[in-house]
Amino acid sequence: SNYWNIIHLLYDKIKAHYKEQKSNQSENLKIKTQFITEISNLTQQKYTTHKEWEKLTAEVKSIQEKWKSTGPVSKKENEKIWKEFREHCDQFFNAKKEFYNDRNQTHKKHADQKKSLIDDLDKVLKNKNFKETVNGIKQLQEKWKKIGHAGKHAEQKLWHSFRSKCDAFFENKNNETKNRKTEEAESIKQKMLVIEQVKTFDTKTETANDKLHEFIEKFKTTGKASFNKSKPIFEEFKGLVLKKFEELNISLKEKEELLSQLKMIHINDSFNPEKTLQFERERIKKKINQTMKEVLNYENNLGFFNNSSGNSSILNSVTSNIEKGKKEIEKLKSELKNLKL
Repeated sequence: SNYWNIIHLLYDKIKAHYKEQKSNQSENLKIKTQFITEISNLTQQKYTTHKEWEKLTAEVKSIQEKWKSTGPVSKKENEKIWKEFREHCDQFFNAKKEFYNDRNQTHKKHADQKKSLIDDLDKVLKNKNFKETVNGIKQLQEKWKKIGHAGKHAEQKLWHSFRSKCDAFFENKNNETKNRKTEEAESIKQKMLVIEQVKTFDTKTETANDKLHEFIEKFKTTGKASFNKSKPIFEEFKGLVLKKFEELNISLKEKEELLSQLKMIHINDSFNPEKTLQFERERIKKKINQTMKEVLNYENNLGFFNNSSGNSSILNSVTSNIEKGKKEIEKLKSELKNLKL
């Protein structure tokens, strides 16, 4: 009757529902199985950069969201495919964690190496020799380039510290060079004024000796200039002063003392007196050694001329050269002794 018709209709709907549900579960199983294949392929690949891992993470999360929005599968299949899917996801995130742990350790190692280079830079910058300091900076910069990245935040901070120290050194050097040029120009101008005064000075006065010493003191206070640039000016001043003192008939000893005094003025007037003094001392030592070799050579040949007849003029010349050489050596040793700042 009407009752059973309604019952049969209801059962038909239920059967149709379960049939459709079973069909949907089968389709969902195919879709989720495809997701497992996709994520498996992604986790099998090797990634070595942050950018690659970022891209892969986005793809994995996209698949996870699709999995969530896909309908259910049968209870029989559900646990199995969920376990497989989850294992692939865990594999991915564990690999990602390992990558970033390794990267962080590498960054820390690079950061420590760069901190060490900054310490080395501080030591290099203490060197007063400009050329050696510049070479030292260049070597450290090359080492810096080879170390590798120290991580986003550490790298920026370390590079700023390293670069600012280098920049400060070169900026200070540029300012120092500009200041030296200004100082040198004024110094040379003042030295030339003193030279003009010496040129026109008349030594036929009772205070001539004192006045010449005043000129020397005045020249001494004219300021600093590079040793090589001021050398011709100094040589002109020295020549004029010696000529004026010779007009006063000074003794040989006084002349030697005067020359020693003038040389020290020239050394002290340079921008780097210590270096200039060392250079001058080495020059004199070299000249002493050279003269000693010449004297020794003459002495070795002296016996030959003593045993030869008719060579008295040559013998006298050799003997004279030996005496001159020994006097020159004593003079140079005395000069070397007086070279003190």
